[in-house]
Amino acid sequence: MVMKICISGLTASGKTTVSEALALKMKIKHVQNSYKEHLRGNVNMSGFIDAADEKFVKSFDMKTIEMASKEDCVVSTWLSPWLVKDADLRVWIYADIGTRIKRYMERETLASEQEAGKRVSETDDSAIASFKKFYNIDINEHSDFDLQINTGKISVESAVDIISLALKDKKK
Repeated sequence: MVMKICISGLTASGKTTVSEALALKMKIKHVQNSYKEHLRGNVNMSGFIDAADEKFVKSFDMKTIEMASKEDCVVSTWLSPWLVKDADLRVWIYADIGTRIKRYMERETLASEQEAGKRVSETDDSAIASFKKFYNIDINEHSDFDLQINTGKISVESAVDIISLALKDKKK
């Protein structure tokens, strides 16, 4: 049976960073089929999300599910905890808006916190609306998640340790 750990979170919450570190520690695959990877270099993420049609969105998401079905993996996409029905562990990663803006500003090499804040908000809002429209999923609802971690308060290494312990405990 394939083990699947699904990690989600808003823009610049740390989901990819934590997922990469967890996959490395566990020596398993990191599945990251994201719009960010798809657009490499295109900074207008919200415009892309707003313009995406249902056929493209669902095909893109089905590719993620397929990628996650083949081997043990950590899946770090916005929707994986909802779409990967047989996930072993569902984790929501979050951080306060100030932390996320600073991370985004650094990642995208922006000079202004104001511009970074605008882009973070636009991307979050577009993604939330898209998921509601195409799947009727409210990504702010986490009652089915096993764990929620504030990466604004703890290190990546601590987040990885917490997820590892939760997985071990859940398998008991």
